[in-house]
Amino acid sequence: MFNEIESIVGCWYYIADSDGRTDDESTLIKEGLMKKYHIWDVINWDGFIEKWNELKKEDNFSSRLINTCKEVLQNADYSSKLITLSGMWSIAVEADQNKENPWSQSESSIYLELEDFLKIPREEVKIELNSERKTLLNAVLQKYTSLYKEKKYSEVITFYESKIKYTKGYPVNCSVNYLWALYKSDGNENKAYDFGKKLLNENPNIPSLTELVGYISQWLGKVNNDINKLEESIVLFKTINKKEEIEKSKEKIQSIKIKLKEKEKDLKLFQKEIEREIKQEAKEKEKKRKQEEEAEQKRIKDEELERKIFQRNEEKKKLDEGHKFKSSRGLFFCIYCANTESEINARPYSEKISCARKKNGHNFTPAKDKKGRWELKCIKCSTDSSHTWQNCS
Repeated sequence: MFNEIESIVGCWYYIADSDGRTDDESTLIKEGLMKKYHIWDVINWDGFIEKWNELKKEDNFSSRLINTCKEVLQNADYSSKLITLSGMWSIAVEADQNKENPWSQSESSIYLELEDFLKIPREEVKIELNSERKTLLNAVLQKYTSLYKEKKYSEVITFYESKIKYTKGYPVNCSVNYLWALYKSDGNENKAYDFGKKLLNENPNIPSLTELVGYISQWLGKVNNDINKLEESIVLFKTINKKEEIEKSKEKIQSIKIKLKEKEKDLKLFQKEIEREIKQEAKEKEKKRKQEEEAEQKRIKDEELERKIFQRNEEKKKLDEGHKFKSSRGLFFCIYCANTESEINARPYSEKISCARKKNGHNFTPAKDKKGRWELKCIKCSTDSSHTWQNCS
């Protein structure tokens, strides 16, 4: 009537019903035990409740139920027997509000009958009760194995990480299957490598595990051009005498080394090109600096030349436009305008600099008049100083 998992849950409900099942006991069964042992993953709950209700209608419900469960559990996996008793103990003790004497007479009777029948040592039941990592049900393990055989690798990963690894009593092959699922799932290759190395360190004498970790190392080495991982794969393959794979890894290492040499050569050429460009740039900068320096020197020279030319022109202008003094016969005068130095100095600055009469062309010099007195006369036109405003003719 019940299968193995239904028989486990049936025993839990039976001991809870023996003295009137409470809400705490129902909650413990559904939210505690069934989740703790992952029974929700492997039971048809509606089917179980339907069978339970049908069986409860019978007059000999208790004897039918216990005999049915005994018959199924007698040939069940050890984990199912242990979990049956551990769950019954939890229901009798943990869900009872009377903590001083939680066991009722009916609960004790039912438990002892099953314990005697299943022949599980009580110490092991107590260990299971107090253990944080609970025993894995064989039915859960079968489901996990089924997912793996169907190559549902993403579900295998989820199932292992959420259920299997938090329990105890599962074979190392479960971890190997999980490792393979990681390896076959995109994006989990590095995770597979780390997990595989750890698992292999814990289980060094499993050839299939050694081979798998070797393939993972080899694959990562090929994809990432990682010589270290390829060398790791060679070491692993040597322990299981996988000559063909050893040669593949060696060939890949050689290929990577050749590519590295080519890259190194290209890098050197690139560095030389960079150095050449740097030197050329430095030459151009130096050339530009010299050109700028020469241009600046030329500019300074040109400015100096312009300044000298301007100064010369100014001096020439002064010479062309200025007074020309002469000293003769005790007189100091300008030969162009016949004014003495004292007369010129008494005039405005502009008249001191330029000689307004120079353009008239006179050339005055001392000469005696008819009375024998010295006066200034133009030696070219014989006019006296009073006619400086007239052109010399």
